[in-house]
Amino acid sequence: MNSIVINLQKDIINISIPLSTLLRTALLISSKLDLIDIQSWINNESNGYYTDGIEIPSYRLVSGEMKAYNPYNGIWMPIDFSHLEDTKFFSLYPLKQSISELEAILKNENNEKLYGHYPPELKQIFLKEGVNYDITFHFTKSQIHGILNQVRNILLKWSLTLEKQGILGNDIEFSQEEIKKTDNIVINNFYKDVIQSQINSNTDNSKQINEK
Repeated sequence: MNSIVINLQKDIINISIPLSTLLRTALLISSKLDLIDIQSWINNESNGYYTDGIEIPSYRLVSGEMKAYNPYNGIWMPIDFSHLEDTKFFSLYPLKQSISELEAILKNENNEKLYGHYPPELKQIFLKEGVNYDITFHFTKSQIHGILNQVRNILLKWSLTLEKQGILGNDIEFSQEEIKKTDNIVINNFYKDVIQSQINSNTDNSKQINEK
């Protein structure tokens, strides 16, 4: 039997196969099995977390440093907001880009350092703190590798759960018996930690990642 689930597992452990390709196969499987929750997660990873108010998995939070660009001397200055109540809020940044966008960033070998922009409503907070320069969040490409590995691991864990439940598929088709077995799968176990914050606002600036 040519099982699409087993083939997906083989592809997942093959690091030469792009994660964006694996997500398309996973979407096909989840659609055939009518697994709405996992479909939603796959669609978000494939298309990006750009919808206003959408919950973003915690593994998409990257750590880094806030810096302001001083146009007078042309340097980036570290910004310290440690006196504020929620310091963690300013030390983490959610990456909303689609998996294919993140993969494209990694292919560009020009620089290992990246920075992201904040939405306008947060810039108002910065102004109240006396910072008049443009503030961006600086981090390294290695953290994008971490996100891709996490998504790949989630797909593997999910496919192994399907296998344990006896849901394998014959080519790209599943029997009614296999579809009924999906009732035993708790989808939230795969990506249960999510975050919501002001940084997630759906603005053009918050979608950008730039290299420096």
